[in-house]
Amino acid sequence: MPQSAEKSEGSSGVKGYMFQIELREKFWAVHSVRVEGKWESPHEHCWEVRVFFSRENLNDDMMVADFHEKKMQIRGVLDNLEGKDLNKIQETGAIPTAERIAKYIFDKLDATLTDNGVKLERVGICESPDCWAWNVA
Repeated sequence: MPQSAEKSEGSSGVKGYMFQIELREKFWAVHSVRVEGKWESPHEHCWEVRVFFSRENLNDDMMVADFHEKKMQIRGVLDNLEGKDLNKIQETGAIPTAERIAKYIFDKLDATLTDNGVKLERVGICESPDCWAWNVA
């Protein structure tokens, strides 16, 4: 820790820093998108999901949030997509692009947040290596 950081007592953690955690999960699902006016054939991906939560100060347990609890929240959202045809899920839109799916996951996770002080920062989704779409708060 830099010498200039102030360490405070109790639940306030280290003042002046934002703390962040990242969790990663995967799910399998099918989709079809329109590219330049033409529909692709339905195809399956193993979608990789990255979720970032932040907190200005650490909680009483000196953490942003419990990893297990956040994993369960994420799985609760992803289980609704697992093995599905994303074109048939109304909330992902008529054209379920990676960007739309990232927004769907972000919105569903954000609605489940109950921890005071924890903020959902961003959700990223990857349908193929090195190609990510993000939804940012």
